[in-house]
Amino acid sequence: MRRHVTLLVGLAAVACGSSTPTGPSPTPPIPSPPAADTHTLSGRVMDAATGQGVGNARVQFMTGVNAGRIGVAASDGRYTLFSLRAGSGLVRVYGPQHGAVERTVALPAAADVDFAVTASGPSAQQPPFTYRGIVWDSRGSPVSGAIVSMIRDSGANPLAVVTSGAEGTFTVTTQTTANTVRATRDGHVQVENPAPLALAPTTEVNITLPRITTYRLQEIAALRVGQSATLIAEVVTDDGLTSTGRTYVSTTSSNEAVATAELGSVLARAPGTAVITASYSGLTATLTLQVIP
Repeated sequence: MRRHVTLLVGLAAVACGSSTPTGPSPTPPIPSPPAADTHTLSGRVMDAATGQGVGNARVQFMTGVNAGRIGVAASDGRYTLFSLRAGSGLVRVYGPQHGAVERTVALPAAADVDFAVTASGPSAQQPPFTYRGIVWDSRGSPVSGAIVSMIRDSGANPLAVVTSGAEGTFTVTTQTTANTVRATRDGHVQVENPAPLALAPTTEVNITLPRITTYRLQEIAALRVGQSATLIAEVVTDDGLTSTGRTYVSTTSSNEAVATAELGSVLARAPGTAVITASYSGLTATLTLQVIP
């Protein structure tokens, strides 16, 4: 009997998987690249005339290995972007009532960068609003077939949903501005990013969707009858990052008389062996559990 469990742990980038995990077990995993160091970019966005912080300003990488990454400044203008890769890229900063400024930022050298923006008045854009961009993996290859959802307040009822084309491109039109963009595809980690402000008829939204190179379950030592253990999954992505946790959308046991798997926990019920299977983003992983008296 299949027991569905809630996805309890997001990933870097957040992470998570396809809304419909299907398909056979993956072929032997692609060898993962060397582990990549990650960096943080933080600072403050300020009004050039007053020096006051500019709340809700967007800080967005437009080019380089971090292209598509975006952060939103807090009410005091302070911002932080986490899990960035080393390299140079053009960063664009703008606010709801401030014009854009651009600067090339090189990581890890520039880890703390402030920006000054000039007030330009509120946006006069009226609906409809068009968003277009490219979905690519962490290696810069286009991702076709990704589901891109434009969200206003809750993911329950997206403003619009579109699928990326052969070159990873997509265009979507909404009647209300979005504040979140979500991208999912089997074999990739789901991401949710702040949506850029719609200050022009067409707004550029580029998305980095990490591809999963390895999905496996950590081994569990033999359990005695009545004992339980937490089921931990390990996900390696094409940016070289590894995440561990309760990363699955469903779990099953091949022999529930011996062991059951639900809510992220495995319970030993009788001596014997059982194969525990977990699924996530269209992929499956297994482990063989031994139960002893």
